[in-house]
Amino acid sequence: MYNQNPNFITSFWVTFILGLFFCVLNFYIKFNYSRTLIAPSFFRKNNLIFWFVYILTFFVIVFFRPRGNLYLGDETASLNSAYEYVFVLFLSLYSFSNNEKRKRNKIFLLFIVYFVFSVISGSRVTIVILGLFLIIIIYQFEVRLRTVAVVLVFAVWALNIFGNIRSNPRVLIEGNLIDIVNPFSKVDILDYQNSNEGDVFWASERLFILSNEGHLTIGDRIESLIFYLISPISIGVSCPPEANLTQYKTDVYGTGGGSLAPIIFYMFGGLVGVFVFSRFVSNRFNKLCRIDGSFASNYAIFLYIMTPRWFVYYPISLVKLCLFGAGFMYALYLIDAKMKRGKIKNLQNEQ
Repeated sequence: MYNQNPNFITSFWVTFILGLFFCVLNFYIKFNYSRTLIAPSFFRKNNLIFWFVYILTFFVIVFFRPRGNLYLGDETASLNSAYEYVFVLFLSLYSFSNNEKRKRNKIFLLFIVYFVFSVISGSRVTIVILGLFLIIIIYQFEVRLRTVAVVLVFAVWALNIFGNIRSNPRVLIEGNLIDIVNPFSKVDILDYQNSNEGDVFWASERLFILSNEGHLTIGDRIESLIFYLISPISIGVSCPPEANLTQYKTDVYGTGGGSLAPIIFYMFGGLVGVFVFSRFVSNRFNKLCRIDGSFASNYAIFLYIMTPRWFVYYPISLVKLCLFGAGFMYALYLIDAKMKRGKIKNLQNEQ
């Protein structure tokens, strides 16, 4: 239990800001409901780059895999932050597969290995990210929207079961099977049951309490915004506590970590910050209507699939993983273009 001191006013503000974010997001999102277009320019044919990235992806998955086995009672199971950067390599692989079936099948083998390691360590977030990746890149072009909706319903049910087991693995041998698979029940064999939703809501609410009590000043919030914006170029630099609001003043009010992204941007810029953030997200999501391999399109893909991470933990991936991923693919495209120009030049010289 944390040193909680919530009240109706702070709870109202967290709920209000979250609702404002979704209202603005819903108003500005303009999807093309026909069929999202994946342009030919997204796919590239370069076997050298494909196999280089494929081998690199395999080694990253194996060497940076989550450690420990949650289902064998290993409470130290942990996830390396580099493990989620694998999705940058996944998208690069798919782009350089030239949409060839044989190469796509080989990529699916990596998906399976990634999925197995995630399940063993109890990492639901990476499983959800993988599901979003498959939907936006592959299955939205191959199955009907109705089928996707049905699959999502079963996926939510499966994650509910997964969450029950993850919270207390002993339910597999001590629990009632009906209670485990029932989506409307909560397995509660331990003395208490953790709630990720409650942790995140409290983590957001405590920022208001810190601000109201003078522990989080306007200056602190501005300093936090500055470090947030320069985070991509501050690797290895020692940052002050204000650089990460989710861990700020935990000695005053404890927290399990994380915070709702709209609340973080409220701390950065008030209601204007929430509006600008929501408008930015909706504008990026609109880019998903045409996947063409451009920097903006690739950034939008990473923004979409990483939603489970930046929305409830800390939105740093918006300026780190998403920018890095789009930049990495852009660099690969430049290398590919240079290699092809060199090949054409050599052919011309031979002639």
